[in-house]
Amino acid sequence: YFIILFLLLYIFAHLKGLNKKDYENK
Repeated sequence: YFIILFLLLYIFAHLKGLNKKDYENK
């Protein structure tokens, strides 16, 4: 279960980073 939580956190952080990058790009 810990691995799944780690992957979810990694994906969430990655998506948040992409959104932030897109926001800065705009």
